[in-house]
Amino acid sequence: MLEGLSTGLKRPTGRAPRFVILSAGNDQGFVENARLVYPAKKNTGDYHDEMDSRRFEEWFKSQLLPNIKEDPVVVMDSASYHSRKREKIPISSS
Repeated sequence: MLEGLSTGLKRPTGRAPRFVILSAGNDQGFVENARLVYPAKKNTGDYHDEMDSRRFEEWFKSQLLPNIKEDPVVVMDSASYHSRKREKIPISSS
């Protein structure tokens, strides 16, 4: 039998505050001064509702980039807040 495996996020049972923690690291450890921690407003157990592209971009520019070595390789997943449209795509009407 497989023990310790999860079928996904479960709704938090306690009333303790939840926090969103954003950081970056490599084989040397976490990047100094690149940590963002703030209290979650919702108690859903899923942090995706607590992050948006504006907040992520601000962290990336002001906390991550100034604190990493030159010529880094940054790998991100496809979370919606990792990118945003700068301009709306024109819609033609027929």
